[in-house]
Amino acid sequence: EPELPFKVIPKEIKVRVSEPGENPIVLTAYVRGHRVEFFRIDMEQTSNELLGPQIGDIFRDRAEHVVWFRCTESLPFTEFMRVMNILMNAGTDAVNLMLLPE
Repeated sequence: EPELPFKVIPKEIKVRVSEPGENPIVLTAYVRGHRVEFFRIDMEQTSNELLGPQIGDIFRDRAEHVVWFRCTESLPFTEFMRVMNILMNAGTDAVNLMLLPE
C-alpha cells in the first residue's frame, strides 16, 4: 500500500481556517527536539500539564470555544495529536491552525 503524502486527521477534530473573532484564544507551541517544551496562551506561558485546565478556565467565560493553534511544520504529528486531545478534553469546539516559519 503506498504511503500517503499527508497525515490524516480524525474527523472528530474540527480543524478549520477562518477569520479570528473578537478576542481570540491564541495558543503557541514552542518545540524543542520532538516535544513541545512549553506553550503560550496569548502571552502567558504555561506547561503541558496546565494547558488543559487553563483552556477550560478560559472557556467558562466565553460562548465561543475556538482556539487558534500556532506551530511550525516541524511539530511531530504525535505531538500535534496530543495537543488536539488536550484541547478537545478542555471543551474546544474547533481549532484554527496557523503555521509559523521555521
